[in-house]
Amino acid sequence: MRAKHFLLCNCNTQKKYRQKPNKNEVAAIQKSGELSVPIELTIKQLSEVLLHGCNCRASAVKGSSQKEFISQQLIALDVDNKNESTKHMLEHPLLPEEALKKVRQKGLEPFLIYQTHSSSEKWLRYRMLFYLSEPITDIKLAKEATEKLVGVLGSDGAIGYGDTCVTNPCQILFGTHYKEPLYCNYDAVNDVEDILRLPSLNSRDLKPKKPKAIKTNANIEAIKRHDAEYLRNKLGSRDPIICHSYSEFYEYVQHLDMSELLELEEKKSFTCILDDCSDQKPSANIFITEYGIWKYHCFKCKRNLNILQLIQKLGSFESAYQSYQFIQKIYNIEMVESEWVKQTRYDLNDIARQLSGDEFDEQCPTASKNIRNARTTLLQIVTIAQQTVSDERKSKDSGELVFSISSRQIAKAINKPQPKVQNYLKILIYHKIIRIVPDDQVPEHMLQRALRYAKSNRHICFYSIKSFVIDHLESVEERGISWKANNYKVKGISYEMFYRAEGYEVAAELYPNSSKKKIDTDIINKTPTKASDKRTEILMEITIELIAEQGFCTEKQILRQIESQKRFMDRQLQRSISEIMTANNLVKVRANKVLKAKYHIQTKGYPIIIIKA
Repeated sequence: MRAKHFLLCNCNTQKKYRQKPNKNEVAAIQKSGELSVPIELTIKQLSEVLLHGCNCRASAVKGSSQKEFISQQLIALDVDNKNESTKHMLEHPLLPEEALKKVRQKGLEPFLIYQTHSSSEKWLRYRMLFYLSEPITDIKLAKEATEKLVGVLGSDGAIGYGDTCVTNPCQILFGTHYKEPLYCNYDAVNDVEDILRLPSLNSRDLKPKKPKAIKTNANIEAIKRHDAEYLRNKLGSRDPIICHSYSEFYEYVQHLDMSELLELEEKKSFTCILDDCSDQKPSANIFITEYGIWKYHCFKCKRNLNILQLIQKLGSFESAYQSYQFIQKIYNIEMVESEWVKQTRYDLNDIARQLSGDEFDEQCPTASKNIRNARTTLLQIVTIAQQTVSDERKSKDSGELVFSISSRQIAKAINKPQPKVQNYLKILIYHKIIRIVPDDQVPEHMLQRALRYAKSNRHICFYSIKSFVIDHLESVEERGISWKANNYKVKGISYEMFYRAEGYEVAAELYPNSSKKKIDTDIINKTPTKASDKRTEILMEITIELIAEQGFCTEKQILRQIESQKRFMDRQLQRSISEIMTANNLVKVRANKVLKAKYHIQTKGYPIIIIKA
């Protein structure tokens, strides 16, 4: 009976491609996270999904970067039959049966050989897949095993070294539209130790020697003189690439191949191409970040540029818009904004306009006072939202724009302490100016990306902003009046403060991820702790005694009666004051001359006092 050989790798068994994905589609694959979860397959099952056009990674990774490497039990060798110097087909291409003979001479056996999407009758290109006897959990060993296996064929110049799957275990391996394999053997197992004992042929020794990159070339000169037509003929897509917003356009451009744009054969250690850099030694390099974004870095001039910034620098563009237009012409990118994107951008601009003028203050006088310290935070949120408008960011429930922000990000932008910004966010949520979007209403690709990059398993919140139409502004003002009536203060902002004053529904609206607690196997609504209930009882007794004695009291007088933990009790008072006043029919008022005379208040000014309603 034939044994079933299992391996763990990242594979999408559902989405099929009839041709090699273009750059736009590759960026979408990386962004969607469809290849970010490892699954277990037999080598026969993996062969079948690849032959039906599905994609996989050679390794198992939790995400998409080498930093998240788990293991590798599959090695892929690409035989492109291409001369790396001329980029033309080899005069004597290596046929599959010849490649098979070479690897068998080393005691190796592939379980699958298949033609890649790029293969044709005139130019045969194929991929050989090798199954290892055990998974390799050390990424350095995985790379070493791959390089040594490459060396078996590399002396003939048959391997396409431009394909980073040779050295990157996390690279996407595309399936094929050729449904019949060139060769298969599902009993083929290769001993890891046998591969590691192969001669140590460094992949650099296998490549034909290339000249070092010079200071300039035809592509770089074309960027400098803004010759989009020249670059489009070399790099552009015949079919237009459609972007529905500038955020989508920006995301796409970030993943463009910078080495292809600059026509650089060497990605590392070349002379800086910037005119104002005096680099005489190879100090520059280009690389891809863990998020798939291309970067240009020069150790001499200390610049670290993305592709847009590099084009702006090389071309001496005086406006970002001009550089965007230049890139659009090169890559045949068309901006086609949907009505929803236009409407959302208009609404956000209108919100910024109302906040910057008097209109919001006139329609929401109470709410405007309540959020006065949070206004800068709100304007920063609107700015962030404006930069992310895209059809792919529409919430499933309300159709509003969904975006993620962190208090640290805003605090840094507006130069405010993070704890203050966290409180400002809660003030804005309470006033219904921004809304927390539940995870089940967040677009799937955004949620998966957040889960992938969340640190220490911390939850990432998603938000939306509703348009400032008059009906909504009226509901904002209603919440503003409620804030004032409940005597809320920034110092007391917490789940408990809102729960004690307005109940579970309002508290859960502001703290959806901490509104439940588990007792044994039951999930129940979170309530204040017994300790906080006890502190509230003490504060209530003191308040009642003071009012019974002098007819009124102040918060300072209440806290003076506390013998210990005054700072702690001060915070508790801010959280419980609304509940204390409601339970005892009390109100807060400013002591005018009449009230000062009635209660014999001797202090200067007109303090806020608590009295019977």
